[in-house]
Amino acid sequence: MLDAITKEVLGLSPREQQKTIFSNMLDAFDQGYCAMIEADTGVGKSLATLASAADWLSRNSGRFLIAVPTKALATQLLEESKKIALLSKVSTVIYAKSDFVSHSLLSLFINQVDEQVAERVHTWIQTQIALSKTSSTAWLVEDLIDFVPEFGFVSLCTLDEFEDDDDDAWLAYKSQFDKESSSRLIICTHAMLAYDVIVRRKKDQRVAQKNNDGLFNFSEERSPASSKLTKKQLINQGIIESLDGNNNSHLPSYDVVVVDEAHLFEATVAQALSLKCGFWVIESALKHLKSKVGEPKLNAALADVRNVFGQIYKALGNDGMMEISLSKLISNHQKLASDALLVLGNLMESMNDFSVSSKQQKTSSYARYNRQKYALSAFLETVEYNPGVISFSPEKKYASVHAASKKPDYILDYLYRTTKSVIALSATLTIPRNGSDDYEIMANNLYFPKNERRKFYAPVRSGFLTRGVVLECVADSAFLPINNTGQSDYVDQLSAWSKGLAKKIESDYHQGIGGMLVLNTNYASISSITKEIDSEIPCIVAKPDYPLSRQKADFISLAKKGLRPIWFGIGGAWTGLDVSGKDIGVSAEFDNVLTNLVITRLPIGLNRSTFVYASGSSFNIFKESFESYLIFKQGLGRLVRRDGLPKNRKITILDPRVSGGASNFLFKTLASALLPYEEKAKQVNPLVRKKVVVS
Repeated sequence: MLDAITKEVLGLSPREQQKTIFSNMLDAFDQGYCAMIEADTGVGKSLATLASAADWLSRNSGRFLIAVPTKALATQLLEESKKIALLSKVSTVIYAKSDFVSHSLLSLFINQVDEQVAERVHTWIQTQIALSKTSSTAWLVEDLIDFVPEFGFVSLCTLDEFEDDDDDAWLAYKSQFDKESSSRLIICTHAMLAYDVIVRRKKDQRVAQKNNDGLFNFSEERSPASSKLTKKQLINQGIIESLDGNNNSHLPSYDVVVVDEAHLFEATVAQALSLKCGFWVIESALKHLKSKVGEPKLNAALADVRNVFGQIYKALGNDGMMEISLSKLISNHQKLASDALLVLGNLMESMNDFSVSSKQQKTSSYARYNRQKYALSAFLETVEYNPGVISFSPEKKYASVHAASKKPDYILDYLYRTTKSVIALSATLTIPRNGSDDYEIMANNLYFPKNERRKFYAPVRSGFLTRGVVLECVADSAFLPINNTGQSDYVDQLSAWSKGLAKKIESDYHQGIGGMLVLNTNYASISSITKEIDSEIPCIVAKPDYPLSRQKADFISLAKKGLRPIWFGIGGAWTGLDVSGKDIGVSAEFDNVLTNLVITRLPIGLNRSTFVYASGSSFNIFKESFESYLIFKQGLGRLVRRDGLPKNRKITILDPRVSGGASNFLFKTLASALLPYEEKAKQVNPLVRKKVVVS
């Protein structure tokens, strides 16, 4: 099957690594394993997965589900599946609610932009109204961003959990499920799968309670839980029931599951479990909920929240995407943290005093408002024993607070126990320990069953990731990352740091042959560094509402014109990016689309899920090392994505902590990701790490 499909899609024979992945997957499906498969970047995991799906579907009558981190990857995988005859008519992507732009919410924000942008948004709305009559992919977020990239409120206009058949986007979202009887290969995002598993478990839990079975609990390590749990225990276990909303947003039923980039899935589940209070949702609900009882007090309380959170935003130097735990706020900004708790407490009191008519209580606006009230209550009750999270939207003026969930294991455990076979697949699932590849750390984080269903397959190595690469780790202390901890000279320090980095980046660029990817950890760094880059150099600069898929398309477009762009990336650019000459039809031997990779600072603290904050009120060095190692290793793999490339690649690490922090457990762990490059180099010449040439 693999041979036939590889020839069908690529006109080539499969690689040995693909054959290994394929056979491991079939073994896991047939034996009913919950398995982990690590396979190096670029070996062809996606095609091997689709081939295994085709093989399984040819022998079984159930459904095969593939979950990936982003909708861009889901769409890409769907396009690949359409090239396979056996899958072309039975595969579909199911989009999540957050992938659709709510018509009604979008209308609320049009008045907040200039007239020219508003007119373009209105034009887009009219095209979507017409499209929604014939397609289930109307009202997609990415389409709006492509059409009106300067519209700054996209992320605030997506569908929420409350069904509204008066909203065209809701109808487009629901129409996807009309196809479920014919679609046997289902492709979705991690977020969609996480939400689906949570909803399914809650429904089973209700059935168990109705039958007097107590709380539905699959945990192997615990005895069945009592149905009389306190609110604190419910929050800790991640099983708070939300207000009764519509729960028909399941995925179609599935029998086997492959979770691609599985190292990211745990954080997604934890995020889905957290309760979030968004102050803009309260404000938008109040536009429809008019009341003489408590409205002035509530508006005044919201104004106080906006004022204090504006001060917090400014003090943190946040560029719109950072999430921080309340416990960290208390230690670094005690006055602001105290003010935040005060205004949130006043807001809670005002929401309790606010009342509307019984007729208005039946509206979706009131349901949204009441959901925020419930989430804020949970946040205030749990912040004493679980760190809360304060986050700012990309639009900067809107803030949210999250009540962190501490127990995603219940949900993950449910997925493994109620599915015939689950495969966690990624380029990074093991961490070197005692001289071997250790799956146990990830297995514990993803809560794989500790029984005969657990299966670890030997990592599949490519052999070409380090080929033709020069690795340079700069030890200059001038490149130590700058963090805003409130010091008065922060702006000057950031400027000096950015100028030094920009000079080194430009030097590498001019010495290189092709394009460059510069991996960053926050938008503030990107903004500061790019201001210092020569304006003559073509640059792709990541921004909050500039989708990764669009950035890649723009980078490839410049390369196709014969230019050598620099791409300043963040987020998914570390873990979910494949850029090479394949995108413009260039063979491997002449592929110089991307020849240079620069990492400006180590990826420490990039997992901003509520689970990380709930893991402990104090800094967890072991958890941090684990998360950072995976992201760092994935980042290194962005450069060499195919075999047979010219030997002109260079990786530059500008964070000196990876060279000088060997005594620190965190930096020692990160440095171990560089060992394959160094070991390969020692076979040629025993050079020091400062500059390692890999043949």
